[in-house]
Amino acid sequence: MKHMKTTIVKLLLTLVIGTQSILPVFAETQAANSSEADEIAALRKEIAALEQKVDRLEELQSARQQTASSVQTTNQNAAALTVQSLPRVTLGANGFGVRSADTNFIFQIHGLVQMDSRSFFQDGGLNGNDDFLLRRARPIIQGTVFHDFDFNFTPEFGGSTVQILDAYVNYRFQPALQLQAGKFKSPVGLEQLQARQNALFNEHSLATDLVPNRDVGVLLHGNVFGGVFSYAVGLVNGNTDYNGIAANASLQDDRAVVGRMFFQ
Repeated sequence: MKHMKTTIVKLLLTLVIGTQSILPVFAETQAANSSEADEIAALRKEIAALEQKVDRLEELQSARQQTASSVQTTNQNAAALTVQSLPRVTLGANGFGVRSADTNFIFQIHGLVQMDSRSFFQDGGLNGNDDFLLRRARPIIQGTVFHDFDFNFTPEFGGSTVQILDAYVNYRFQPALQLQAGKFKSPVGLEQLQARQNALFNEHSLATDLVPNRDVGVLLHGNVFGGVFSYAVGLVNGNTDYNGIAANASLQDDRAVVGRMFFQ
C-alpha cells in the first residue's frame, strides 16, 4: 500500500512537472501563431490597399486614354472640317478650275486651238495661196455663282478678227426650267449645236450656212424625265425682215422666235 502511494505520488509529480514544462511551450506556440496571424492580417490589408491603388491607376490610365482618344478624334474632325471648308483647286483635262467647298462658286478656264493648212499643188506658183491658218484660238471661261447661275465667256482670237462668240448667263431654277440670256448658239442648226472639239472636221458643212449661227436674246430651255425630252425656245435678234418694204425702215422687224425639241 505504501509502495502504491509512493508510485501515485511519483506519477502526480511527473504530471505536474510535465504540465509545467508543456504549458510554456504551448503558450509560446499560441503566441507565435497569434503573431503570424497578425502579420498575415497586416499583409492582407497591404495587399488590399495595393489592389485599390492598382485599380485607381488603371481607372486613371483608362480615363487618360479615353481623353487622348477623344482629343485625337476631335483634332481629326477639326482637320477634316478645315480641309472640307477650304476651296479646291484642280488642274486636268478639263483645264484649270477653282471651286468653293460648298460648290456654290465655281471658276474654270480651258481653251480650244485648231490649226489649218491650206496647200494648192497646181496654182501656177501664186504667192499667198499656201499657208497655215490659226482657225480657232478660244480661251473658254465658265463657271457658277450662287449655285444656280452659270456663265460662259468665250472670245475668238483665231482668223482675221477678234470677236466674242459666247457671253451669257444661265439660271437653273430646275433641270426642266432654265432661262438663258446673252449671246449664245441658236438652237436651230443641229450641227451648230455640236462643240467644235467634238466635230470631225475643222469646218461645218454647207448646210450650216443656211441656219443661224450665234445670236443675242433670251432662251427658255430644260431637260424633262432625265433627258428623255428636252426643249429650247427663245426670242433673239434674228435676221432682218423688212416685210417686203425695204424702203420703209419703220416697218423693220428684226426679232425672231427660235426653238427645237429633242426626244431620245
